[in-house]
Amino acid sequence: MNRVFRARCSRRLRLLQLTPQFPNCRTGIREYTYNTVMRISTSSSYAVRALVELAEREAVAPGRPVQLAVLADGRGLPAPALEQLFARLRRAGVVSSRRGVRGGYLFAKPPHAVTVLDVVDEIDGPPAPARCAGPGCERHGDCGVAGVWTDVRRAVEEVLSGTTIADLVEREERSGGGGMYFI
Repeated sequence: MNRVFRARCSRRLRLLQLTPQFPNCRTGIREYTYNTVMRISTSSSYAVRALVELAEREAVAPGRPVQLAVLADGRGLPAPALEQLFARLRRAGVVSSRRGVRGGYLFAKPPHAVTVLDVVDEIDGPPAPARCAGPGCERHGDCGVAGVWTDVRRAVEEVLSGTTIADLVEREERSGGGGMYFI
């Protein structure tokens, strides 16, 4: 799917492997067009898993920041990857951070207000099953296949936007996968 969005001039270009439409970056913001295939990356999976761990730990000790090393150990995730992901989630307003010995991360918004789509969109960009899943396609009006890809995109976005981090915590608790934390 071809979409244009604005992003700060930074490593985001390399991270998302985008093609700059306007290479002149005087304002600190560039516009990018991306042609992507719908894929939930390992990075998005790590981010969602770490946010579920953060939500579980915040439920036990509200208002107490959680260090990334603790989140990484709790889910078996690589800490260096979480550092990069949580920096992006902090800039997006999903989490907030505190510095210092007792520092760490907290949710900036309650876990029931953070959807999986918010996280995936921030890490991977909007899900798109094919280039022709939107009005940017030259044959969008007369191509029957484009309608299928549009339906797929909408269905995926509906599921991801209808699932919050709090929902995932509840699912883990019901399945017996949630851990018991003592502080």
